[in-house]
Amino acid sequence: MATSSLRRLALAATAVGLFGALPSAADAAPLDGQWGGANAQGFTAQIGMTDGKLTDVYWADDYRTPEDIRYSNGGARIEFTLDGKKATVTLTPTTGKMTAPGLDGRPLTIDMKKD
Repeated sequence: MATSSLRRLALAATAVGLFGALPSAADAAPLDGQWGGANAQGFTAQIGMTDGKLTDVYWADDYRTPEDIRYSNGGARIEFTLDGKKATVTLTPTTGKMTAPGLDGRPLTIDMKKD
């Protein structure tokens, strides 16, 4: 009888361990997705995040390759360079803000919303 109870206890512990290790939707990075926006002059910005990492940047009139990417504040603040110039993004689960050089080289900030 004791052996049967121990076996059941061991099986239950194994099942809890296995299922507890499986990822759930609640474990997904909250800052994954797309954020985009435009200012009154029609200047546009869009960024994409996958697994908490910056994957896409659309700035001004083209997709750009972000370089020298640094994350802080749990990934909610991202510093990087576009075409060798400093850019930053700050994100919340529903909004964002991107600052990068405008066409004239001066910093331009675009408010964004999550798609």
